[in-house]
Amino acid sequence: MGTLATLAAAAAVTLAGVQPQLATIGDQLYLAFGRGDTVHVARSSDGGLSFGAPVVLPITGEVSLGMRRGPRVVVTNTA
Repeated sequence: MGTLATLAAAAAVTLAGVQPQLATIGDQLYLAFGRGDTVHVARSSDGGLSFGAPVVLPITGEVSLGMRRGPRVVVTNTA
């Protein structure tokens, strides 16, 4: 398994989004990224070797993707 920075960079290229943010719990990785006016999240259950198809999150209001802050993702092992 590579470093988180390497995994995030590889996923960003494959998933074609901007401002990727990565969260992990065990071998599961969750990658949030912006694309146009939408926020997407993709999940990997194999430590970042592959990712499932990204899902579009429901947004209320305006998405503001800029140089300093993009979408964020947090994961826990509780529902």
